[in-house]
Amino acid sequence: LTVKYTDALDANGHLDELRQDTGTISVGNTGVVEIAADTLTGHPVTLRLTDTDLNTNSGAVDSVDVTVTNNATGETETLGLIETGPNTGEFTGQLPTTNAVGAGTADDGNMNTQGGQTLTVKYTDALDANGHTDQLRQDTGSISVGNTGVVEIAADTLTGHPVALSLTDADLNTNSG
Repeated sequence: LTVKYTDALDANGHLDELRQDTGTISVGNTGVVEIAADTLTGHPVTLRLTDTDLNTNSGAVDSVDVTVTNNATGETETLGLIETGPNTGEFTGQLPTTNAVGAGTADDGNMNTQGGQTLTVKYTDALDANGHTDQLRQDTGSISVGNTGVVEIAADTLTGHPVALSLTDADLNTNSG
């Protein structure tokens, strides 16, 4: 974009001086929405959306809603993702899930899931990098069943002595960090 202006009389006494400036008008940024690739049923599903256009206040943490659908049951949940900090354009959130048969109540903040089902997260990108408006962005993740736990008692424990027990179940590791 170029703007031109003829200054009839500038500060130096010159007449009819041409003033101009050129700038670029940018379109939006193409957003990306992601759902965790694999989540255990009964555990929260992690969601992430990156779209700098959604950073509407550079001095504050913004939020944006996404819709998550259980493709097997049709249950939907609207989840507010929170910007990771002021002016980042990155939004995250977690949707709790319950291991349950059938659809739960829509928009109650919890998704009923079972192993083998898939979830789809969607949002509408108002303006992408190509200047297109109202573009659907989505991603799909799967729900898996738990791991089989193993409990063991040490063989040949004598009466009056401590019993050695061992429990192994990867599902119990809820904080892998």
